[in-house]
Amino acid sequence: MRLLPLFAIVVGLSALGCNKKPPAQSKDVGPPKVTVAAPLVRPVTEFTELTGTLAAVKTADIRARVNGYVQKVLFQEGAEVKAGAKLIEIDPEPFQVALGLAEAGVKSAEAQREQAAANEARVNKTFMAGAASKEEYDQARANLLVSKANVEKSQKDVEQAKLNLSYTTVVAPFDGRVDRIYVNEGNVVTGGTGSGTVLTRVTTVDPTYAYFTVDEQTVLAYLRRAQREGRVSSAPGTGPPVEIQLRDETGYPHKGTIDFASSELSPSTGTLQIRGTFPNPAPRLLRPGLFVRGRIPLSTATEATLIPDDAVQSDQAERVVYVVGPNNRVAAKHVKLGPQSLGLRVVEGLAPTDRVIINGLARIQPDMEIDPQPGEIKPRQTAPTGAPGQSGAPGAGGTAPDQPKSK
Repeated sequence: MRLLPLFAIVVGLSALGCNKKPPAQSKDVGPPKVTVAAPLVRPVTEFTELTGTLAAVKTADIRARVNGYVQKVLFQEGAEVKAGAKLIEIDPEPFQVALGLAEAGVKSAEAQREQAAANEARVNKTFMAGAASKEEYDQARANLLVSKANVEKSQKDVEQAKLNLSYTTVVAPFDGRVDRIYVNEGNVVTGGTGSGTVLTRVTTVDPTYAYFTVDEQTVLAYLRRAQREGRVSSAPGTGPPVEIQLRDETGYPHKGTIDFASSELSPSTGTLQIRGTFPNPAPRLLRPGLFVRGRIPLSTATEATLIPDDAVQSDQAERVVYVVGPNNRVAAKHVKLGPQSLGLRVVEGLAPTDRVIINGLARIQPDMEIDPQPGEIKPRQTAPTGAPGQSGAPGAGGTAPDQPKSK
């Protein structure tokens, strides 16, 4: 009797299940949508990248040229000074006294010369009258010549005394920035041309040098280019252009020219040292000793095809770019990668009319039908003024181009 209610419940549930409609099947969503765009074609200049160090055009250790004690420091440490600006004053009093003694010596020598001249004239007169011997006349003549020489010597002593007195005021030899004072006021310094006490240092600030090392391959590329263009040497100031950036800078804002190349490559490293000259206006960011990155053009601007790095896929050891083929099906094109320019990748193997898949790559496979949506490839960074397109290439101190992503 208890089985009857249970049976009724089972029959009721079965009836409910039979009346329930099956879920609707999903409709066909169609081919996946992807974004496609034509490659960007721009003039691109290939560069070789360099690393270097800044250096002053002129540097001079300011040394004491006379003995004495430092009486005054006349400059502000770290300030820019002009050529001839007074920097340090050494006590001039001993040299003023020496100058006075030298001037007095001139007067004494001149008096002796006058006396010798009068004596020579008197002996000459008596000699001509036969009252004096030839020996007496020769002696008087010799005394006159000696007295004249003493006058000349004493005059040179005055010049030397004046020169020493002028050395007590130490001046800047050229325009530049002066370092700190190495010897404070009251200290005794030793003079001399090579062993004199170093008082401070002056370095030029504008223009400035940057020294780089260039690898042998780049040197040969430039020599071949110069040979093709018929250039034997460049006139001063007309060398290849070079650009540099400091560690905290983007782009290459500092423009200069290569004005020197060493006469030989280093046999141990196979590199050549070159030098660029750069203007350094206020606020004088280019300081000697700073590390810089630089680049020089390896070729003239040529038309290049550019696409985003994300559009480049890996097919084992080769690089491919997926484009829209016939009947809106995915086709793969093998490409050769070049350097970066304007935030994009230079590639070879694409036609300007190709429709490159730049978005939605994760949802596609070769020969798959797709729904292409129009897009546009735009530069991702602005080219510096005067250059329609620029790129970097590995060189001395350079880095290899970024590797594309694998699919």
